Amino acid sequence: MVLGFNGATTLTADLGTDIRAAKAAGYGCLEIWAPKLLGYFANGSLSTLRDDLKEAGLPVATLTVIAVPSPKPKRMGQVAMETETVRVLRTLAGIAAEHQVRVALEFLGFADCSVNTLEACWRVVKKANRPNVGLVFDTFHFHAGNSSLKSIAALDPTRILMVHLNDVMPGPRARLHDARRLYPGDGVLPLTPILQALRGIGYAGPFSVEIFQPRYWRQDPMQVAATAYKKARAVLEAAGWH
Repeated sequence: MVLGFNGATTLTADLGTDIRAAKAAGYGCLEIWAPKLLGYFANGSLSTLRDDLKEAGLPVATLTVIAVPSPKPKRMGQVAMETETVRVLRTLAGIAAEHQVRVALEFLGFADCSVNTLEACWRVVKKANRPNVGLVFDTFHFHAGNSSLKSIAALDPTRILMVHLNDVMPGPRARLHDARRLYPGDGVLPLTPILQALRGIGYAGPFSVEIFQPRYWRQDPMQVAATAYKKARAVLEAAGWH
């Protein structure tokens, strides 16, 4: 099991700071936030980035493009929305395959999102039927969209390209938004059964801590990364991951 760090968790820090913070905390990989990458290239190069990551012992989590579904179009039913998502995924997969890159669909658990449950996301990925297409499983979105534990059992674990690990404040699912995310273990998500279900189907990682919490963005990124690591490890170990 590999535990990684997503740059959204320290959104106001730059990529160099993320690399140092992730190394100091003990993470096994880094998910780079795209705007930070562009900021890095203002003064650095791909070669210097490779050197910085190598020195820190931090591989980039995956060569994966994360695709998110659109808001629900007016007067379009669920079947039609999923059919359109399949079409777009296949197009993206063809482009990505030329560069040996994978595409991961991340369902968003908000009511106005066209693919907002794990069940729907898995249907789309299967229908896309491309070897370089998989999904991202985010614990916040799993909860927000009221996805079921039973739906995890239906997954092919090799098609889960990343699990985003986080928690959430109490409140009605319909009113949840990203800024209500918390460190793993600090909220109301049933993380232990979710993580046990993933373990039960043979998922082998990686996990990445991704928390869109403005309060954390105002804190020392070194401390945020360290706290997130400690709390995420505790949650994973409680579910039987080591």
